[in-house]
Amino acid sequence: MGRNNWTQCWFTACFIGLATLCVAQAAGSEAHLAKRHGLPGGDYQPFAADSPFNVLIPANPQLDPNSSQIISTLLGMTNDSLGALRTAAEPKNIDYTIPFYYSLPTDPLFTIQCFYDGPPPKWGNCPLQNAQIHIPSYALPENSGGAPLKSDHHLGIVDPQTNTEYDLWASAKPKPGGGVLRIGWGGTGPTTGLGINVFGATASGFALTIGIVRAADINAGIIPHALQMAIPCAANGVYPAAVESDLQCPSGPIPPYYGMRMQLDMTDAEIQALNAPAYVKTLYTALAHYGAFVSDTGTGDSIGFQTESGLTYTQLGLADPWVALARANGLTPNLPEPDPYAAYYFPLDVTGVDLYQRLRVLALCVTAGTC
Repeated sequence: MGRNNWTQCWFTACFIGLATLCVAQAAGSEAHLAKRHGLPGGDYQPFAADSPFNVLIPANPQLDPNSSQIISTLLGMTNDSLGALRTAAEPKNIDYTIPFYYSLPTDPLFTIQCFYDGPPPKWGNCPLQNAQIHIPSYALPENSGGAPLKSDHHLGIVDPQTNTEYDLWASAKPKPGGGVLRIGWGGTGPTTGLGINVFGATASGFALTIGIVRAADINAGIIPHALQMAIPCAANGVYPAAVESDLQCPSGPIPPYYGMRMQLDMTDAEIQALNAPAYVKTLYTALAHYGAFVSDTGTGDSIGFQTESGLTYTQLGLADPWVALARANGLTPNLPEPDPYAAYYFPLDVTGVDLYQRLRVLALCVTAGTC
């Protein structure tokens, strides 16, 4: 090798080395910043170990006596499909995902006013009416570019000092410095509890941060809990959901219901043998081990597994991890990015998997632990 070639090679190696070092340092800085702001890493299981979301489904579980009819109804509503994970191409768009933030006692103080509180109260007395909550100055609700009720405008605030989560629905954008924050409705509960019943930002009463699919878990290859699942419509309400149906299904086939726990009946070996992306295998494994609970309705003709919002990261100056995941899987937004509905869709259906034969509804006693 001649001197010039050796020199060029040496400089190239140095450049590659520096670039690699810079990328590593940047990734390290992002990880440090995320940790500093309380964001958990992969393989994260929120709330108590005995929460219904965190308890493994036993072998050979008892099934709902109407399991096959319910699955038939559900798949009929959703074009015989599990659909796709959805996350916005631009987090401030209409993304139907959950942004959540960790607060500090030094963050601005807000007094909550619930505009769905009446008179007369629409759903009883709003649990957060006149509550005072510290909210980070950078926090934004879902679809922060639009008006409340144009989309759900969810906003989750976790106070690690008191182990409390505050869940807001139809939240306005918090103003700098604090003051009054108008929301449609909301609820609160301990992050050390079960994550059910007392949280008021979804129809089921489940906490916003329980059962959501997080990019860090996908990257880690494990989701160690059940999933929150939104569907076109549901009837009634059973444990662990705390709701009676507010959107009746059409008469006819036996409908799914709030609190229904659906499981994918596949072994780990079958899942790993699938010709499918790694994220699909990770989600399928969670559906087989823990299942998914119906938490909300109104999804049109699709199943929606609740995902975390990119706002949780971008509002801290971090990159949106969903964008990196989408690009790594060769995905592009389904619409031009300026469109407010533009989103990345991560397909979940797998060729050769008969969902009618593989999905089943568990008996209520399985989640209650009485059978």
